[in-house]
Amino acid sequence: MNSTYLERRLSELFKKFKEGKIFFSKELLEKDDGKKLIEELSLLKRRPDGSIDISTATPIVRSFARMFYNIEKYTNIGDDKTKKIIYEQEDSVKIDEIIKLQRDYFSLLEEFFISATGNSAEKFLKNNESFHDSINRRKNNKFIKRFFDALNEYIPQIGEFYTKNSNELLSAHKFIGGLKCVIGGSSRFPEAAFNGFRKFALYADTIFIPDPILPWLEVDRRAERFLNIHFLQSCLYLLKLKPIIDTDLPYPAIIVFPSWEKSLETSNEETKDLISEFILNFFSFYLNANFEDESEIFNYVCNEGKESFRETVISQQLFLPPDSLPPKTYDEAFSKYIEFIKQERSEEFIKLIDSWPSEKLIMNGILERLLPQFHIRDNARMLEAHPLFWLSAHYHYFLLYSNVSNSELNQMGFLDSKTLSILQGLQHPSNTWLGNITIKEIARLRAENCNEMFRKRLTEYFTTLSNANFENLNSVAAEIGRAICSLISEHDKETQKIEEKYFRKHIQTLGISILTLGVQIFPWLAPYLGALTALGPISKYAYDKFNQYRDRKLLKESFFGVLSNIKS
Repeated sequence: MNSTYLERRLSELFKKFKEGKIFFSKELLEKDDGKKLIEELSLLKRRPDGSIDISTATPIVRSFARMFYNIEKYTNIGDDKTKKIIYEQEDSVKIDEIIKLQRDYFSLLEEFFISATGNSAEKFLKNNESFHDSINRRKNNKFIKRFFDALNEYIPQIGEFYTKNSNELLSAHKFIGGLKCVIGGSSRFPEAAFNGFRKFALYADTIFIPDPILPWLEVDRRAERFLNIHFLQSCLYLLKLKPIIDTDLPYPAIIVFPSWEKSLETSNEETKDLISEFILNFFSFYLNANFEDESEIFNYVCNEGKESFRETVISQQLFLPPDSLPPKTYDEAFSKYIEFIKQERSEEFIKLIDSWPSEKLIMNGILERLLPQFHIRDNARMLEAHPLFWLSAHYHYFLLYSNVSNSELNQMGFLDSKTLSILQGLQHPSNTWLGNITIKEIARLRAENCNEMFRKRLTEYFTTLSNANFENLNSVAAEIGRAICSLISEHDKETQKIEEKYFRKHIQTLGISILTLGVQIFPWLAPYLGALTALGPISKYAYDKFNQYRDRKLLKESFFGVLSNIKS
């Protein structure tokens, strides 16, 4: 974080004060408060690096700085070029235009991927190998050169695409109804995110995906050790969604949009302020203190509040180290995070943190988890969409901040806590098997609006459960599993009915065969059988088998037929 909440306000005040651009009224100068303010303004100091030393700012100066900063900001509206200009877009963008833009973008990504790897996304992974195994198999100078040549050619094209089409894509939500959701929690889009999408797509109408390609292009990510690997991985699993993009659907099942999160974090003053407030509210709540600036939080957790911080980190699970289970002790949390850093972060970052106390490093880890939580809420409000998380850790932090602002969901208005719980319950480990459905099957089922039927059936099931605890995700996930098994059971009963129906037909045909054989032996039976023998048992059996195959196929390809197949 380049500058902190209070530092930005004091810096602007200090600059204008030293330049003589702040004028006080005669009445204020004659009052004690006015004299005190001017005296204390002169006490403000800068550090050797040029930043403001906020410890030299008295309470009255801090209060005045906040007021002055807001006046400056709101009298200069329009200077910031990095804001999301979505409400200025005219209502002329049509759904078919959005669909075309999505197909154009995915075609561009496909061209890049083939140029970079020599394979399509469908053929990049062999058998059941992981993405990283596939990269290790290709790790040679020829592949590396090919990859960087493709980057140099296609990154400008991706930038040009968004320069032309950002406003249209950011306005798409205004023309789409139904149950809208937006994925968040991380700027990466690995296999787990892809599998999560497959579950959500069975229930939601339209899922907005913040483009996972842009975060690796917007700003310098020097702290990342495998920058290009994560970039290519996001591209691969995003392209695996292309069959849905190319399918003609009643309305878009996916919209990939530019959220510009990293650019906003570094360049947009309003976003910086909102993020600062987000962080201050979070730590003020959980550490039971009143912080005015991020630097005060770091100072507190590294000094007088060290023991309280360490205890709260574990008792409230404020820090979940990446790729590990919730730690049982503070030292375990620290060691797990160090392991992650040594594996995933650059040498430059490792050297930077070498002298940090453990509390500062854990704070850094918590902030890495919190920033995506700010953006998912920002995107959810902008798109009027339910937030989705493909990792339980992401949902954990969503709930943590929801405790800070209990009325947050109600303030959003469009959010329904029951729907939110069901959506996240689909992602629960107990329902992992739902992620086995193929993208082509999802595309076919979505073309038939099967997700609406599935959502309706699940909603009906939960409506009958008056004691359902929607705050307990394990309970919700268990009920979802039970409901799906019940619905699959209904499907299996229909399958059984078909089998019994055609079994009876085949028995009748067998009887006809015996009678037909009797005609050949005893010709005097023919007048009694009439047209029955005219059709012939073989033709009758073939006709029934065809109908049985057709009915089986229809049931097998139905929504619950697909679920029954992948579950078994």
